[in-house]
Amino acid sequence: TYAVVSRMPQDELRTVAIVIGVVQLAVTAFLGWALVGILLLVWAWMAIMTKEFFVPGWLKKRPVIYMVSHMMVMPLIDLYATACDWVPAGIAAHQGFGLTLGGFLLLSLVNGTSIEIARKSWAPEQEREGVETYSKLWKPGGAGVALMAVFIIGLAVSAFVHVRSGAGVWLLFGLLAASAWAMWTAIDYASKPTIKTAKAIELSSGIYVLANYLLLGVLPLIESLFR
Repeated sequence: TYAVVSRMPQDELRTVAIVIGVVQLAVTAFLGWALVGILLLVWAWMAIMTKEFFVPGWLKKRPVIYMVSHMMVMPLIDLYATACDWVPAGIAAHQGFGLTLGGFLLLSLVNGTSIEIARKSWAPEQEREGVETYSKLWKPGGAGVALMAVFIIGLAVSAFVHVRSGAGVWLLFGLLAASAWAMWTAIDYASKPTIKTAKAIELSSGIYVLANYLLLGVLPLIESLFR
């Protein structure tokens, strides 16, 4: 898909984006006008992201703030996606729902951050002049430790969301297994920054994020259908 999109002329991409946007807006309005405001918020954030929040130089000097400002789009997208369910159903009024939703949105930020750090943590021989990476900024050891810390925070938040959701215990074991493997690859990369270990953290971070969404969203939903 990426290869096809990357070869499309800019005017065609613009046309596709407009058509998709109109369809998305129409579907959103059909589900509920309250959702339109959330959708516009996501669009607005993505728009100012393309302008680097109008302070590109300031952000470039502060890589952590740069990363967080861009990763904030993840919880915003998940806020919109989940709102398509709970806004029409009126679930937001339920006691404690806001706390659970907040935990899930925080986890979305953690998920995005883990992928961002992992994909920009390379082996020393992979580093290129003019390309900013976290392994260059923090050294491979620091990048690996930072990634492990993100995985630990993510596990704590995902366990909180799991308990709040009332999902089965077996799903929690799945979260623990995915997180433990991701942490191990981060430690391995920090101690031995090679091309192999760099690829391993990129793979493990992707599987870690996929496991979070499956074990906290898709599988609990399927499980509830058989209760």
